[in-house]
Amino acid sequence: MASEPGGAPNLTAPEIEEARALLRRSDEESRRSGLMMVDRWGDRPPDPAAASALLRAATLAYPWVRSQRVDPALRLIRLLCRSPRSVEVREVEAAYLVSAERVRRVLLHLLALRRDAEGVVSLSFLIGPDGPADLLPLPTGGLLTPALSVPGSADMVPSLVHVASRPGWAWHAAELLQQLVEEGRLDEGQHRAVARGLAPVVASLVEACDRATLGTATSAGAPSDGERPGRDVTRADRFRLRSLVSLFRALPGDVSAPVLRRVLASADARVSALGATALLSAGQPIAPERLDLVARDPEARAELLDGLDEIDRLADLAPRWRSGRSRAEAELVRWLAADTELGARPDELEHVVTMAAGEHPDDGAVHMFRFRLRAPHWSSARGWMIGAAGPYREDGSVAEGFDAFASSVYSAEDEDELDGHLDTILDSLGVWPDADEL
Repeated sequence: MASEPGGAPNLTAPEIEEARALLRRSDEESRRSGLMMVDRWGDRPPDPAAASALLRAATLAYPWVRSQRVDPALRLIRLLCRSPRSVEVREVEAAYLVSAERVRRVLLHLLALRRDAEGVVSLSFLIGPDGPADLLPLPTGGLLTPALSVPGSADMVPSLVHVASRPGWAWHAAELLQQLVEEGRLDEGQHRAVARGLAPVVASLVEACDRATLGTATSAGAPSDGERPGRDVTRADRFRLRSLVSLFRALPGDVSAPVLRRVLASADARVSALGATALLSAGQPIAPERLDLVARDPEARAELLDGLDEIDRLADLAPRWRSGRSRAEAELVRWLAADTELGARPDELEHVVTMAAGEHPDDGAVHMFRFRLRAPHWSSARGWMIGAAGPYREDGSVAEGFDAFASSVYSAEDEDELDGHLDTILDSLGVWPDADEL
């Protein structure tokens, strides 16, 4: 049996064929034997014939084995990731056209792992405007990142700009383009090509957020058929926008400013906050009145405070928006609006009390609020509920030695005294051992 010098014996084509035959059998015991055979191969590299056999085997459909979470085809194709150049690019492309989606995703990664010009050319075609668009799988983290180590990877720019408009691809395409920009691998013409190509994508996402925001403001709040009450329909679009805005922040200011000003002009204050911090980061001026308008929205204020803090520009925001109470309100609303919590911001929220976190003013304070949502939200029957955030100093900074939090256990206001509510919230977090001293 052939082997690499000083290494394990090479995996051979007959072994692949034997495992494939077992995995295709109708009885489950044979299929389990096939999976065990694949597991025993470990790190054995395939010889050229075995590599081609693995590629062919991964294009087939296999019956599932109970209690096994990984598709046999995926197990087989992942073996090639250890030696990505063991198969020709043309073979990978041919397999891509007839494979299942999850296998196609691994094949794209396999081409990226080649880290050579051939792989870059193939990827540019498969994800580009002339490729088989209906076969493009959704990306996963780091899918095409290895290809960026190739000297000619900047040739992928037109294809990356194109694929950014595909559903689910904006974040990964923006991530790859941003890396190319930050590493100085794109020239001025390419910078402008990126901005020109992605400007319509950004505009369409901003418009979708604007429509949703204006629709929410004018509607009676009744959800459409099949839509969860209070659900934030802009969440996915804002996630894509965040990735694209991060890319535009990396581009020269004169190139990015026109697109970022469109983001700033959004009717959705949370989107506008993204544009504001990006423009300030690029050295572009913003009227204080515009920042005030954005900061009135608690969720957008949280976004704005994070962004301005990151670029050391908090002083651009009026003091009333960055006070401890104002920051606590923003963080609590953002936390409540998360899909894992209420999934919507409160319809009403009021500050009820400020509780010192220690004996010294520098220890900051925890701010407690009551809030409620209207029907048909599931929490509406509870009426006013209690939430808390902090500890923050008066200037909005986090008290030293403390971990800031924002949380609620959704207990009704009349179920306990405020001290009891806070104890329950802190106990649920497990981060404040001396809660009784508050």
